[in-house]
Amino acid sequence: MKYTLLFLLSFLSISAFCQRNGSYYVTHGGDTVDCDIGSYTNLRGRTELSAFSRSITVEGDGGTKKLKPRDIRAFVFLDVDTGYKFVTLAGDKSRFFHEVVKGKLSFYKLYVPGNTLPVMVKGDKLVYLNVIGAKKHIAELIADCPELVKEWEAGEKYTVRDREEIVRAYNACGG
Repeated sequence: MKYTLLFLLSFLSISAFCQRNGSYYVTHGGDTVDCDIGSYTNLRGRTELSAFSRSITVEGDGGTKKLKPRDIRAFVFLDVDTGYKFVTLAGDKSRFFHEVVKGKLSFYKLYVPGNTLPVMVKGDKLVYLNVIGAKKHIAELIADCPELVKEWEAGEKYTVRDREEIVRAYNACGG
């Protein structure tokens, strides 16, 4: 019985995965629309992620159209071997943010030409971490997890560059 259930779940997961071409967007109403998302490659043949900051070009059954953050909730695409999910955030509906970690505390990257801006979101508070005092801002966001704050402030286990790791540790915290 266990093996039958395991086989069935594995088959359904693989089937669901194979049905997607890797690219789709999600409307504000929650509908998922399969499409091809325009690729913007740089000289090294990699996708230039900053091109997705303000709009995307999609091609699907309805033809080609340009979508902005106010038009859709999220989009997902596969670039070579990496999947990316970009979302709109309540605190900034003018840009798409690359979702890296989603949880009680979330971590995003905003790609702009020539730079990547780290962003953390907790509740309705959106904090850009490319500012002076980023360590203090992060300490405020994780303040309700005292053990993690101690490790953060000691600086032996985490540095300001370990933003993704500190968000994962915070989300695992029982505080």
